[in-house]
Amino acid sequence: MTSWYETPGLVALEAGLSGVPLVLPEGGSAREYFGPHAAYVRPNDLPGIRRAVLAALARPRDHTLAQFVRDNYSWNAVAAITKTAYQRVFTKRESRVLHGR
Repeated sequence: MTSWYETPGLVALEAGLSGVPLVLPEGGSAREYFGPHAAYVRPNDLPGIRRAVLAALARPRDHTLAQFVRDNYSWNAVAAITKTAYQRVFTKRESRVLHGR
């Protein structure tokens, strides 16, 4: 079952980490998360959903997808992104304080 606007949850990330081919809704932010590493379907296109699911079942596990998820969404990757964001904010703030802005 799919909907018009879903956010990728842990289920999609865990499946991707396992290399399981993904079939996700076009709406929402799934494409931002997985880019070309998933098949996207319209929730009202039942024949399209069927084709995408059958195609996914016929494909082997995708090690490229698994590596993509590992590189971008593991706790270490997310922590590094968060750390960089905080460093940028604090550096910008320190610069403003030093220069009176």
